[in-house]
Amino acid sequence: MDRTQIFRFFFDSAMVAWFALPIRQKPGQTVTKKLTGWCILLFLLPIYLYTGPGNVPSIVLRFVIRALVYSLWIGFNKGVPPAKSLYFGVLCWITFTCENNIFLTPQLSAIRWNQISYNLPFINDTVINRSFEFILELFLITLVSRLIPLDKIRGVTKNRVWLAATLIGCELYVKYTLKLMSMLPSGQFPPELTIYPILMQLLTLIALIMFERYLYHRDLREEARLGEAINKYRYENALTRLVADDDLRRLHHDLKNHLIVLQNMIDDNRNAGEYIQKLMQGIAGYERLVETGNKILNGLLSEKIRAAQKEQIDVNACFDFRDGAFIDDLDVCTIFGNAMDNAIEASRQVQDPEKRCILVKCSTASENLIISFMNYYEGDLNRDGKRLLTTKTGHEHGIGLNSILRSVEKYGGTMVTDSDDYHNFILTILIPIPR
Repeated sequence: MDRTQIFRFFFDSAMVAWFALPIRQKPGQTVTKKLTGWCILLFLLPIYLYTGPGNVPSIVLRFVIRALVYSLWIGFNKGVPPAKSLYFGVLCWITFTCENNIFLTPQLSAIRWNQISYNLPFINDTVINRSFEFILELFLITLVSRLIPLDKIRGVTKNRVWLAATLIGCELYVKYTLKLMSMLPSGQFPPELTIYPILMQLLTLIALIMFERYLYHRDLREEARLGEAINKYRYENALTRLVADDDLRRLHHDLKNHLIVLQNMIDDNRNAGEYIQKLMQGIAGYERLVETGNKILNGLLSEKIRAAQKEQIDVNACFDFRDGAFIDDLDVCTIFGNAMDNAIEASRQVQDPEKRCILVKCSTASENLIISFMNYYEGDLNRDGKRLLTTKTGHEHGIGLNSILRSVEKYGGTMVTDSDDYHNFILTILIPIPR
């Protein structure tokens, strides 16, 4: 049994734990789950003890085993959802593979295969060669896991999937090419065949880090924007309620006088209808007050309804949001704010005032929170992937729907866009309620 490979196995296992250290552990992780995660790492041991032929199937198989084992370890030890743990496992594999490929280059492979002798009296050559590898591995693992905000990654988006797939393909190709080169006699390769692959590996990690940091700062800007919106809606809700309370107290105080006036008008056979109409117009504004059980949503919908009514757009809201408390305020604003903006923009384009109507529903069924928005549209619908977009609001509509989808997918939900035979655009959101 190769003791060096056994030591490498334990060192790499420690590096997996070091890579995943910034990921916050989900509360309630039992000792049994953690021990299971560590036991799963033992499935990597045959890879260290058996080199393999170095052909394409062997390289792909070893990649699959490593990525799955890393993902399962993170899933069991950190309590991360499967999609995120798989993504983290792929990131870990890419980092390990970059280090491995560097020491497969023609000029540095001698260190990997322990073919360099240092002639030092007190230190074994194997110890020195392995130290070079382990130091670089520790450096790259630390660089990637600390510069990428792993704990802030909310979900595995399509952009992340495409980037990961591209980097996996590149790394497998480079590894296979370097394996082929290692089978040729040494001394036949110019230094460029070492320098270029090393630069490629470093640029791969730099691109990965920059990509994730860009997404992280983009999310920070979005959170800041939504945070301002939340404060605005809190203020709007508080102000609306304050004004409504004052008006209701005044209306209650004046109610007796109004009734006396109406009684006199009726006794004198005067037209009381006009007076009643004016009185109803005075209290019509209270119909715009929305009670959803969520203060942020109250303020948001009240503002959107006022904005819609200024455009002569009728809004009907039927709400039961009591089971939606698990949704973060930022995501509440993203989902309802973008959906209402899209509906108002589409309704604004409708020429017939009678058809300017938005229907908003929120209810609970089969342990799912169901949210739907329906509005009449003019023009045709275009299909963007699996989604339908109106032609007059396509670009902005698509951006808003993407934002909604990101928030919905955070909670394991789904979003569907559809239309009916009456030219109504329907957006339906289904989010499982955690128990």
